[in-house]
This record gives sequence, C-alpha cells and structure tokens, in this order.
Amino acid sequence: MIDLEDMKRLEKLVEAQDEKIKELSDKQVELRLEVTKLITIQGQLIAKLDNFSSGINRGLWIIGGGFISAFITWIVGGGLNR
Repeated sequence: MIDLEDMKRLEKLVEAQDEKIKELSDKQVELRLEVTKLITIQGQLIAKLDNFSSGINRGLWIIGGGFISAFITWIVGGGLNR
C-alpha cells in the first residue's frame, strides 16, 4: 500500500518532471526561433553571393570584351605587318 509519505514523494517527482518538460519545451521554442533566424540569414547570404557573382561575371565580360576589341583593332590596323 502507498502511504502519505510515498504519495508526497511521487507528487514531488511529478512536479519535477513537469518542470523539466516545461524547460525542454521552452528550449525547443528558442531553438526553433534560432533555426528560423539562421535560415533567414542563410537566404540573405545566398542572395548577396549571387549578386556578387553576377557583378564579377559582368566585370570579366567587360575585361574580355576589351581584350577582344583591342585584338580586333590591332588586326585591322595591320597586325604583324607593321
């Protein structure tokens, strides 16, 4: 049979377990918020890298176009025949 002392001990254990469950639930909410923030930051970083990559590609095309233009100008101006 369960006496009063055992009952009180069980109640304390149940209260402690309830408190731990609440703490874990709060921690889970915090972690979900952090994950959401990280996903948002990741999306922003990806967008910035895409823009940066596009800028580099444009710059390389401009430089390459300049070299091609200079080469064509050199060919039209006589090239090696000078």
